[in-house]
Amino acid sequence: MYTKLLTGLLILGVSLLVRAEPPVVTPIDDQSVSKNSIFTFTPALENSSTAGSINWTKAYGPDDVNINAVTGSISWVLPSDIPSESFHIGIKASNGDGYYIESFIVHVGIDKLVYIGANETYTTMRQAFDKERAARTTFIIRNGTYSGEDNKIGMSSGGAEQLPPEGGPNNYTTVIAEDPGDVIFNNGALINIPGSSGPIGYFAFKGIFIDGGFIMITGENQCSAAGGCRPHHIKFIRNGVKGEDNTPFNAFRSDNILFENNYAFGGGRYKFASYQANNILWRRNVVRRDRSTVSGEPKGSYSVYTTMGALATNNLAIDGDQDRFATTGERSGEFACPTTSGPTRVIFERSIQLNSEFLVASADHQAGPCDGQYIDIVSWDVRPSKIYVKTRAASLFDHVTFGNIKPRLPTIVIFNAWPSDLARGVTNSVMHDFQGAANEPMFYGMSAENDVFVIDRSLDRYGIDTVNITNFSGNLIACCTDVLTNTITNIDPIYSKTNTQGGVRYLVRIENNSSLSGKAKDGSSLGATVMTFKGKSGTLYGEEGYDSETNIPMWPFPFEEKIKERVSQYTYTGPTYTGDEMNRTQLGTGTLIGARGFAVEGQSLTNYIWGYLGSTVPPFGVTATAGDKSALIKWNPHPAIDQETITEFKIYNYDPITGELSVPRTVNKTVFEYLVSGLEQGKEYYFAVTAMDSTKGESSYSYPIKVIPASKPNPLPPVLSSSDS
Repeated sequence: MYTKLLTGLLILGVSLLVRAEPPVVTPIDDQSVSKNSIFTFTPALENSSTAGSINWTKAYGPDDVNINAVTGSISWVLPSDIPSESFHIGIKASNGDGYYIESFIVHVGIDKLVYIGANETYTTMRQAFDKERAARTTFIIRNGTYSGEDNKIGMSSGGAEQLPPEGGPNNYTTVIAEDPGDVIFNNGALINIPGSSGPIGYFAFKGIFIDGGFIMITGENQCSAAGGCRPHHIKFIRNGVKGEDNTPFNAFRSDNILFENNYAFGGGRYKFASYQANNILWRRNVVRRDRSTVSGEPKGSYSVYTTMGALATNNLAIDGDQDRFATTGERSGEFACPTTSGPTRVIFERSIQLNSEFLVASADHQAGPCDGQYIDIVSWDVRPSKIYVKTRAASLFDHVTFGNIKPRLPTIVIFNAWPSDLARGVTNSVMHDFQGAANEPMFYGMSAENDVFVIDRSLDRYGIDTVNITNFSGNLIACCTDVLTNTITNIDPIYSKTNTQGGVRYLVRIENNSSLSGKAKDGSSLGATVMTFKGKSGTLYGEEGYDSETNIPMWPFPFEEKIKERVSQYTYTGPTYTGDEMNRTQLGTGTLIGARGFAVEGQSLTNYIWGYLGSTVPPFGVTATAGDKSALIKWNPHPAIDQETITEFKIYNYDPITGELSVPRTVNKTVFEYLVSGLEQGKEYYFAVTAMDSTKGESSYSYPIKVIPASKPNPLPPVLSSSDS
């Protein structure tokens, strides 16, 4: 639904206001390219004469794909060693009246394309997989709904395999939706990759939405097949699952598995889980925990069971605010590390828990140790049943921002690290507004004495070291905790009109030059930074770039438009419960609606998270295109929920060393670009864009952009300064 606005055409920074309409991108056919080549394509508009000025950006796709903000031209340099695979690219055209996302597929080094759909030779997965067995084949599923056993990918109820042909290290057999999110599996159609026939692998499944089923790998530890029965090297990218009783995404006894840019909501014990697995990657996924099913069993969001080599980066757990729909069972946390049958080693990094009735984390030490690290984690507006953190393992919380924590029931301690000989502590962090019962202690069992040996290495213990703690009236220590009191501060962290030095203005970062800047042990800011992606898209654990800094902005979150569309449509009516997690009493019947939190009309996921603390949200999709001694700056309009109160935009010079803004230029609220002229050819310039709100005042910026003016157009993608990376 588009909101009608005025947009502008800029000539040397002067706006000529014209009526425009939302852009409509001409459909783009799927493309086939070779490895070690450069893919280029320039899209067109069906209404180019009436759409006005357009800002072209990437909605989703491989990290190396670049978009020219002015022309929409797409470029992708393909290396010679990229595996044969098929990829979705979503290109977004925006103006003051709305946006349009056009999706298409690029097939890289694929020999054969097989189509499945109502009007194709093959109408079901079973038919296509039975007949088409060649290597380097991609199966394209036409948009529509696919039901029943014939469309199940995996093992049929009769024991027959319905799988595409295996790929290899240099070629992934791809099963891909025509448009991501618009292929729907239901009524028994799902994905369950079996291990009973041997160590099958090298598959990629992309863009499928499972309505009421699950996506799972079911390996076996012991079998008669040569090489074992553990599926391996499988990618799940941009899929969604509306869960029922089963865990929506599950890697069970498998190796080298990637879950990237997927989304899960509805029911299930967990939303993402792994068990007795190795080298598991969860990257850029979204969870909304609507219901927690399976009575008597533990429940969580991202749960790493007995898994060695697990990395979870840039994941979201949003609006899990309906614990009344959770059955009896231990709450394992949004980011959990159980160890029921062997050790686990996991890093949870650059991730967010927001508006939840679930504890943030648990780490166990049952049938094996958990070596768990929580780095750059945000947890805000959380109302757990009792305990907020449960850990009896060698867990470390480093650079976390935890705040507005209000347990619903009296508890023994907020951070429970019993026994006291393993937990590594909390450091470089911000703890704000923990509200429990009177004199309720915060920490138990977080000692700094002696290193801890876990699995195969010795690790430092910190206790509570270099932490800013504010708005907490209980006892800091229950037992067995070392607080390095000379490193503890109580600086008001929250930005406001009366506390402009407060570093926490937006949950995703600590502001430059704030009262929290430079206070961490490593010289950086206290608290979490969740601004860029960690790990190159499409890479599996251990591959080059799998855990590297990309400097690619995390916001706007990729594929967020389709994620919001799907979760907003969710409805459920059923029993509700009250009481402690292990002692639940049925209260009656209630109805869940999906259009809540970030999924309400006119809102977006990115805008919801950035605006949660009440500050004006800055513009996103900010781009810079170099011209002849000039730079054309563009940005996207705010979501409809904020547009009425936005009054103007400002374009500043940005200093990448100090982070300071200068030379403001004001632009009308109906204009979404500005031409900066009079620049020197070949010189490096940085700019930042802010928004002014009539009630909340001026925003900060989202990401600074760099541009180098030239004698001819030379587009550059947005980059971050070293102070923000």
